[in-house]
Amino acid sequence: MLSILIPVFNVEVGVLVSDLARQCQKLGIIYEIWCFDDASDAAFVELLKKIEPSGALKIRFLSQNVGRAKIRNQLGAAAQFNYLLFLDCDVSVAHAPDFIAKYIAKINTENQIIVGGICYQPNVPPLEKRLHWSYGRQRENQSEAQHFLSSNFLIRKTTFDQLKFDENITQYGHEDTLFGIEATQRGFKMVHINNPVQHDGLENADVFLKKTALAIENLIRLRGELGKNKLVTKLVKVDIILRRYYLRKLAFYALSIFSNGLKRYLLRAKHPKIIVLDCYKLWIYLKQKQHSK
Repeated sequence: MLSILIPVFNVEVGVLVSDLARQCQKLGIIYEIWCFDDASDAAFVELLKKIEPSGALKIRFLSQNVGRAKIRNQLGAAAQFNYLLFLDCDVSVAHAPDFIAKYIAKINTENQIIVGGICYQPNVPPLEKRLHWSYGRQRENQSEAQHFLSSNFLIRKTTFDQLKFDENITQYGHEDTLFGIEATQRGFKMVHINNPVQHDGLENADVFLKKTALAIENLIRLRGELGKNKLVTKLVKVDIILRRYYLRKLAFYALSIFSNGLKRYLLRAKHPKIIVLDCYKLWIYLKQKQHSK
């Protein structure tokens, strides 16, 4: 009935797998859990090897890192059941004992993709992880009204086989954005329900900002390759407005003056304001657009 698919990279997933298996067994459903390790560091590979495979749990180790898009396609191809539940490896469901049950209640959907959403721990984390936590709570917690996230969604296997993730996207960022756009354009309905996983894999602020810059770089590249109307994010919409009113250069130079201060604030703030992150992201976007000309 249900194939649970988890791409794994440098995260210990034993607790997550146990919690998912326990919920499935309690419901008495037919299920399988696939974990594909995307060439993790040796220490994490050893941790995954310690999890005892069973009839329901299957583990595969990839010899080289294939990236976020391709590994999800490989998981989808390996799944044997009609419904696929994709989960990121750095999440937990311990807070939600009816997590699987809520998805099972939606299992007869045809052309629908069910998105469960994401939440973050209520307790304030250490300072170095505060930026990621604040962003997640202020923006991703509200994602059910905005966009598709690949960290927690249910889809029919036949639907996934028609869509799949774009394997040309090998750099970090926006493979899920493109998947969601393609699905909507091809007539598949995106249904958001209140069934979040908790995102436990908080990045340090410096790593979070580096990944943010990579995602923006990838956004610009993809728009160049796929066409400017293909990926229209909030950041792109702001740029369009700036160009329309001939304010792009002024905005770039103004943000350039304060860019170092913006970054220092985001790295050190106890209670970072996400509007500052928005300004920093806009500066990165405008800067990379200048370099891409």
